[in-house]
Amino acid sequence: MISPDNSTVVTSQIGSISAWRLSNGKRVFSVEEHSVTAAPICVLEKNNTVLLATIIKQNVKLFNLQTGHLFQELHDEKLQKHNAMSSPLFVCSLEDHSVLYAGRDNLSSAGWIRAAHLDTGEVVERLQFNSNNLVHFIAVTDPDKLLLVLSEGAQDRRKGSAVQTNFFKLELWDITEKILFRKLADLPDKVRCYALSSDKCKALTLGNSRFLANANVFRAEVKMFDLKSGDIIQRMLTYPSTIHLMEFIDSNHVITASRDKIVRVWDLERNVTSPSEVSEEEAELEIVDLNGCHAICWEKNGIRLVNLQAGRVIQFRNGLQPQIAFVNDSEVILASSGKLHRFDINQRQRILQFDGDVYHAGLTNSIFVYKQIQLIALSCDQRSLCVFDISSGRRIAQLRCEQVRR
Repeated sequence: MISPDNSTVVTSQIGSISAWRLSNGKRVFSVEEHSVTAAPICVLEKNNTVLLATIIKQNVKLFNLQTGHLFQELHDEKLQKHNAMSSPLFVCSLEDHSVLYAGRDNLSSAGWIRAAHLDTGEVVERLQFNSNNLVHFIAVTDPDKLLLVLSEGAQDRRKGSAVQTNFFKLELWDITEKILFRKLADLPDKVRCYALSSDKCKALTLGNSRFLANANVFRAEVKMFDLKSGDIIQRMLTYPSTIHLMEFIDSNHVITASRDKIVRVWDLERNVTSPSEVSEEEAELEIVDLNGCHAICWEKNGIRLVNLQAGRVIQFRNGLQPQIAFVNDSEVILASSGKLHRFDINQRQRILQFDGDVYHAGLTNSIFVYKQIQLIALSCDQRSLCVFDISSGRRIAQLRCEQVRR
């Protein structure tokens, strides 16, 4: 968080909040707070004084950003001590007279946005939303407009996937009338990243990401929203590694952080293409697991094993929701249509087929390798586990139980 004059940056971590002078890198002041999560922060200007706003336990506190002195403190009973300690809170400023903050009720789990008026000290509720929505970001874009970034329920686990992914929805609310003004993105858009420009006039989303195995790159849909006019610019971005964070630099440049630990700067005019230029023949893939330099990818009619270093691809077609488990760097177990096979991925050939049948409906994570010598698989009756010797393919045991939890 940077001050309006770009002279000071504020950081928040578990246990403390610090203000740093950018010119010399020295810490101006710090505020100690005891919490299991980092305290929410925002910077605002009131009567020509730059303030740092934060929430500590049941209090909204404002500090003079130049001196570190406590400027004002407002109490809110809605911020229960245990709630403030365990639930993430988000805070932003409404012009120069109020601080908005979002949280969840600890008992009903309903979400709310409240406003603390700095002149009167009054605290009022501005919005409520159902318990299925989780707030990830709030920002005031106009005196009466609020940008909300939400997700529904817990992390989204797609069918057949071994990883969890949060997809976001972006909504613009009229906080005076308490109504939804415009929906920018919904869960079917599969938005993974978002950004808001410093002038709060534009929002950017990255969604519908696909892995193109033939080119060993990702391609995603980038949408830029003009929050005032409602105009939308849609482009496609191609990038080498999963993007998990993006921020605006200016109206035409963004910075991203990726899984490969590289920070990249993008020119939105030069580095993106029109959706009409993308070939319809490019198959959509979903990375469901990683093992060393290999990525396991679901596709419409099978599964692919991609060597991310060498760029080589092994494709297993047909079968019923096939699954792969690694024995070592060169061998894998393939489960498909109730049959188990051991493959050499370097030689690209099958080594053997295991004895007997296992559950054929392709449940996620229904096979796993134990100490590189045994394979555990869910049996046909779903009430026992079959144990196989990996070297010979023989079934050596069957573990029975009342019910197998998946």
